[in-house]
Amino acid sequence: MDREYSEDQVEYSSGELKEKFESARLANVGITGQGLFSTPFAEKAFRTQRLAHPLGKCAVRVDRLFERAIPALPKALGWNLIAAGQKPE
Repeated sequence: MDREYSEDQVEYSSGELKEKFESARLANVGITGQGLFSTPFAEKAFRTQRLAHPLGKCAVRVDRLFERAIPALPKALGWNLIAAGQKPE
């Protein structure tokens, strides 16, 4: 974890995150990974945007290639987890 980013950070495994969503009584909980290479470009301020912007765009493209080719890879190695669930009616 990066304490320079935020002191309020909490790190959860995909299982822990799923448990939190299910304990909130959400249904159809899904967890997916995101951000193998692109995340640092979204979370850090770079001094030279002329260089960082094209590199960031390239990193997003590489992330998408990996997400399509090896879908389990971002969940296993990605920087972020994305969780979604449905509120029961």
